[in-house]
Amino acid sequence: MIGYEQIYDLRNANVSDRVIVGTITYKFGAESDEDAKEHIAGLEECIGEHITSFHPNAATVENQGLFRREVKKIF
Repeated sequence: MIGYEQIYDLRNANVSDRVIVGTITYKFGAESDEDAKEHIAGLEECIGEHITSFHPNAATVENQGLFRREVKKIF
């Protein structure tokens, strides 16, 4: 089972690798594009939703595959 780190940081939306208000960011390591695709599929299965968007500064293997999904509430 792949582990996922949910990062919540609502105080400063400009901090790299952090969430903005109303968004959850999931961070995981990946060694290749194919590995990242498997991680994304596993993450979607884990949360029961499709990934809605990419982190604006990452979403690449080199940046640890940061992906996010929109949420309906403010934390």
